Amino acid sequence: MQDINKLCMNCMTDKGDETVCPICSFDGSSDNPSGYLAIKTELDGRYIIGSLIENNGEGATYIAWDKSNDTSVRIREYYPDKLASRDEDGVTVKVSTDSDPLYGTYLDEFLDLARKLADCKELTNLLPVTDIFEANGTAYYVTENIKSITLREFLLRNGGILTWDQFKPLITPVISTMSALHAKGIIHRGISPETLLVGRDGVVRIVGFCIESARMEHSDLNAQIYPGYAAIEQYGFEGKQGTWTDVYSLTATIFRVLVGNPPPEATERVSNDRMIIPAKIVQSMPKNVINSMARGLAILADDRTKNMDKLKSNLIVVSGAPTGTTTVAIGAASGKPIAQGAAAGAVRNEAKKKDGSGKYVAIGLVAAIIIFLIILFIIWFFIISPALFGKDNTSSLAPSSSKPAVTSEVSSAQPVPGATTIVPDCMGKQLSEVLSDVNTALTLQFTVVEKNYNNEYARNQIFYQSIEAGTSVPEGTTVEIKISLGPSMIVVPNVKTMSLEEAKLTLIGAGFQIENIKVMQKEEPTVEYGKVVGTDIESGKKVSADSSIIIYQSNSNPPASSQQPTPTPNTSTSSTSSTSSTSSTSSTSSTSSTSSTSSTSTETAE
Repeated sequence: MQDINKLCMNCMTDKGDETVCPICSFDGSSDNPSGYLAIKTELDGRYIIGSLIENNGEGATYIAWDKSNDTSVRIREYYPDKLASRDEDGVTVKVSTDSDPLYGTYLDEFLDLARKLADCKELTNLLPVTDIFEANGTAYYVTENIKSITLREFLLRNGGILTWDQFKPLITPVISTMSALHAKGIIHRGISPETLLVGRDGVVRIVGFCIESARMEHSDLNAQIYPGYAAIEQYGFEGKQGTWTDVYSLTATIFRVLVGNPPPEATERVSNDRMIIPAKIVQSMPKNVINSMARGLAILADDRTKNMDKLKSNLIVVSGAPTGTTTVAIGAASGKPIAQGAAAGAVRNEAKKKDGSGKYVAIGLVAAIIIFLIILFIIWFFIISPALFGKDNTSSLAPSSSKPAVTSEVSSAQPVPGATTIVPDCMGKQLSEVLSDVNTALTLQFTVVEKNYNNEYARNQIFYQSIEAGTSVPEGTTVEIKISLGPSMIVVPNVKTMSLEEAKLTLIGAGFQIENIKVMQKEEPTVEYGKVVGTDIESGKKVSADSSIIIYQSNSNPPASSQQPTPTPNTSTSSTSSTSSTSSTSSTSSTSSTSSTSSTSTETAE
């Protein structure tokens, strides 16, 4: 049996009598942050708690040691820090009297999620749940701990991006697993490079499951939203969440892997839907993959790919890369990319030749594929895998904050000693545009220190950078930036007869803050039931950008059929959804997209 005193409480390897682990450099004298379980706390007479892996508004995940099986595991603890606190014993969770009903409701949801995950042991792209128990006024579930690193770290170790051919065999099983989870009623709502683990066996596993309220702004819990990967409906918008919510975040993850940076945050795309893709990446990307990203990243849920099966079928359609194409425009109305230039000529569909030799060609092709797969496995297991993970083969276990910062996803790992890089000119650009240069994304840190109104710069444009453009700095240097919220005074648009979603989008596009838009019902026989009557501020009037505004929605002449739209109850609006499918235009240096109003597009594989 393993001597607990010789275990590293971070990577769970035997460190002998060393204080600092020779494998992961973890200092054995350190402890977890205040409020969380202390290192070496024992649970259920079986599990020894190690370092904190991550925490959010729902709870905390720790690496731990299972004494019964003499192996490392992960333990998820239900600990909503907004509703409860740690008792003096450092273990028991105590709930404030006012929070008792909510605490119990979310605890039931936590246990229900754990039980559903436990029923998914046949899915190889998950960490199997091995135990569920209640103790200390809360609940826990235990999973296996596979030696792995996050997809984000995997990318940073391998040049920042992958081609579709490289990523396809890794992500396709994940899409199938998500489809199986959806069939069991499990929606993740937090898929990102931080919640996908790449194992030494080459399998990508999904982690970071949470109850719904932990992944929604303005809920009763501290929300954990991954900027760039979260769908617009997670920001408090009344639109329903569902399988399409995970489609957005998984598609955003694919975008990050292939392009080098995540899409802009969904709330920013509402007013300025412009995503930059270097032309050389577009030209090497299969057309159907571009099409699939366009549909999967549509801001409005009605325009988005609805489920994982459809996403998968769109992605695996056999289609050549748009070689020779200088521009790829995604149609605003349909969300379908339209190739322009040399590659947009007539498409030839050659007839398949059928002769007696066909079956021998097929047999030879199958044999060649089998040989190729065997060679590929040998290369991965004996050459690529050790090079990527190193001899220690340990997980990345640094704690993450309960809510990701507004900063971009850039490299913070292991800058080359003595190496320098040049600070780019960020002024007047969006952060996503700055990070479209993979070298910039991998060598500099960008931290948003302020978002404020600015009459000289449009919404979402950078109007300040702490280090002057052209300055040579060490790799890993942090550049502080400030982002414009647009002009301080805005003109109220006319939203009469629009749908509620369209009205909200229009107001946000004009410059109103999401949280300042409210909805009320109003009798107005001349306006169709469910449509917008108007706003409490007259259209055309100029007001402060931080003004509150009320949308009046008609509740006159309600339809007899339950299939008709139902007015939204009086509530504050804290988010929105886009009326466009992703639009994109690639010049010789970039592909950009511009949002515009559109009707629901029909899903078709290209």
